[in-house]
Amino acid sequence: MSYSLSIRSYCAMLCNSNNVLDSRICSWYEYLTIVGLVVAWSRLMFNLEPILVRIIDLICKVTRVSRNGGEEEEEKDTMQVMKDIIEGMTGIEPDMDYTLEECGLASIGLPALVALLNKRFSTVSFSAADLITASTIGDMVQIIDAAKELANDQGL
Repeated sequence: MSYSLSIRSYCAMLCNSNNVLDSRICSWYEYLTIVGLVVAWSRLMFNLEPILVRIIDLICKVTRVSRNGGEEEEEKDTMQVMKDIIEGMTGIEPDMDYTLEECGLASIGLPALVALLNKRFSTVSFSAADLITASTIGDMVQIIDAAKELANDQGL
């Protein structure tokens, strides 16, 4: 019987006479403490995130190199990389004689394509102006291969 009385007394403390939850459950300073802790945690994470990303990237690079026996991963053929990127963006498998318009990547998709190419080929940097002169995807592959050869000749 004492157990049921203690539950009733607890509920009576939380609820007023109309069975509505009382808003005075926590004090004002507890609310400010929680808000302060959340703000402090978000500021800490904002400052630590770039450092943690660099550390994780470094760990991934080290494990990738050690997994390959110390040698860099052999790059795929430029044509296959271009096909994979375009297929990932549009969902269709392009032919090398397609234009960007036929793939659905007219002028709006070109900057996204350039960003993905720059990410994939880290030794070479491309701009939209470099690839806009190409009429087909095959022409873009030739431009990329020429830029890669130039970078290799310069020792990059």
